[in-house]
Amino acid sequence: MGIAATERHGGSRLTEITTRLTPHADGWRLTGEKCWVSRLKESAAFVVFGKDPGGRIQAAVVPAESEGVTRFPENPSGLGGWAWGTLQLQDVAIPKDNILTTPEGDGERI
Repeated sequence: MGIAATERHGGSRLTEITTRLTPHADGWRLTGEKCWVSRLKESAAFVVFGKDPGGRIQAAVVPAESEGVTRFPENPSGLGGWAWGTLQLQDVAIPKDNILTTPEGDGERI
């Protein structure tokens, strides 16, 4: 499992993320970009943090092979042992059961 929280403009400050979850008939759709994701190649799924339409921070499990998920490996200086890189998410379907947070948006707790 990889963790995808960090964004280029705000680092790991979850309150500043721009990745968005939007409601869809069968759950949610997720769009955004995460950087410095660890275990980029090794992970079967990622926990991705995004904001819902109310600005609440939510966390979702995203299978690595989902349509709309693209992985871009990078070789960071001083980090090793597993793959690192960027995770791009374009209109990725997220079933309601894959949301780890409460409707109130307690993503910072996770």
